[in-house]
Amino acid sequence: EVPRPNYHFAQDFLPTIQLILGILGTLALVLSGFLVFNVVTAIVAQQTRQIGVMKAVGAQSNTITVLYLRMVFAFGLCALLFAVPLGALGAHTFSHFIAGQLNFDLAGLNLSFGVLVLEFAIGLLVPVLAALIPILGVARMTVRAAVQEQGTEAGPPVAGGLLSMWVRMQKYLRFPRPVMLSLRNTFRRRERLIRTLIPLALGGAIFMSVLTLRASLYTTLESMLVSQGYDVQIQLDDAYTSRRVLQVIDGVPGVVAAEAWTTREAIPVRADGSEADDARLFAVPPDTKIYHPDLVAGRWLRADDRDGIVVAAGLLLAEPEFALGQPLTLRINGEELVWTIIGVTETFQPPLAPATLYVNQSALWRQLGYHNQTDTLRFLTVDHEASTHLSVAQALEGRLTQAG
Repeated sequence: EVPRPNYHFAQDFLPTIQLILGILGTLALVLSGFLVFNVVTAIVAQQTRQIGVMKAVGAQSNTITVLYLRMVFAFGLCALLFAVPLGALGAHTFSHFIAGQLNFDLAGLNLSFGVLVLEFAIGLLVPVLAALIPILGVARMTVRAAVQEQGTEAGPPVAGGLLSMWVRMQKYLRFPRPVMLSLRNTFRRRERLIRTLIPLALGGAIFMSVLTLRASLYTTLESMLVSQGYDVQIQLDDAYTSRRVLQVIDGVPGVVAAEAWTTREAIPVRADGSEADDARLFAVPPDTKIYHPDLVAGRWLRADDRDGIVVAAGLLLAEPEFALGQPLTLRINGEELVWTIIGVTETFQPPLAPATLYVNQSALWRQLGYHNQTDTLRFLTVDHEASTHLSVAQALEGRLTQAG
């Protein structure tokens, strides 16, 4: 199979990473807009009387509006001087991390002109647009209203709604009077309450999104490792007699159980003779105590299954013509072997990993013309500590190397 030119094999799932980063970036942008709105509202509320004096001596509303917008523009420009290099450094570090996981190197740090233009446009326009509403509200006030302002938001507190409900609830609540007054003041101005709650809610949403994504990733990985069952796996460089290999590793300290598997690369063949993506075939003991399949349809292998095969659900999604109860032709070592799908298992694996298939060891040995061969060993250890895994793996490798 010839790879597509100028197309990386990981390109199919990179949009998922971009989508996650885009959602977080959008939430952060909206949050910053509300923060600018609240800060500018507080500034002009404190300076309302000074604005009234300026208008009394001849200042126009447009002049005051431009004056405060220049201030916001200057703050946005100063923020960009820090944000652009820090953002480029963070993006470069994250890109290097992703590239390392995908096994390729980046040429270097290249700043895209289009990205810089977008950063400056957003960094300057968003603060100005967010500050425009509170600035216009104060700049258009009459001289009398501005001079009489007491340094809080214009307009009387809104009666009814939350404030009226709180007043009625005070009859039944037994809080200290300072607490009652502070809570009542919270509901006096609904607009201010809403503007405070929205940034808090957005900040909490971003925080919980990151933690939820992290917890979901670790939970998924943990469930995958639990379903696989083994603590240590050793891949042999060639196929050896299972009985002899198990005799060699018998009695290694820390090993609770050991199983000899056989692994082969297999290519599913469609009805028209074309080939699907490569798959990995595991020939396992039907009574395996290590692997715990998560079956979503059908059943697991039995000792008397001569041509039964259990496939990953991802294979059926990628190849709709393969279905439970239908034959599945696999090309293994140049031979085409026909199996019958008897079960479907849910297996978590990376998007680029080949689909996993499971058959009886005896069935594969019989069809390929050899007997009792293994090239993969899986072990359960006394505990799941990394130090135990390392010591057991070293002891097993030493035994196998010594035995040749």
